Amino acid sequence: MTWLARGMLTVLLLGGCAAEPPPLSTAPPPLEWQFAGPAGDRLELILRERQPVEKAELLDGEGRAYPVEVIARERIDVPAGGGIPPQVELGASGGTAGLNSAGIGFGFPLFSSPPPPADTLVASRLAVGLSDMAAYRASWRRWTFRVTLGSPETSERVVEFPAPRPPEP
Repeated sequence: MTWLARGMLTVLLLGGCAAEPPPLSTAPPPLEWQFAGPAGDRLELILRERQPVEKAELLDGEGRAYPVEVIARERIDVPAGGGIPPQVELGASGGTAGLNSAGIGFGFPLFSSPPPPADTLVASRLAVGLSDMAAYRASWRRWTFRVTLGSPETSERVVEFPAPRPPEP
């Protein structure tokens, strides 16, 4: 195969790689947390997601709910990613007798898609007071943190997280 034919093949293959974007993740959004307050009995959380937190509750092992207060919401602009850039490839082939051919190829995606649009996330800051920290330490593995994102008008969804490990006393 000549270097020109190899270069054309490279161009066609690279153009075909830009077919469709990856599927959206169904994993829960990232949640950051820390224990605060003088006794470490206040749990502060930050959730970054496209939809704001509308409701949240911390549930103990028996299903009792502890109210979670939404302290603040902040919009975060996420810049758009780039498309598929042109590529340069070098290649050589040979056998036991030495180098048989060498070439250089340039790849320009023919059927590439435009870069994805910029996105906006909402950082929801939440807090919940733990009135009985001893009970939380004893059974925290059975506790869950339930968050309702969006509203019924904007495709509401509920996400649950395991409760975070408490700090050492």
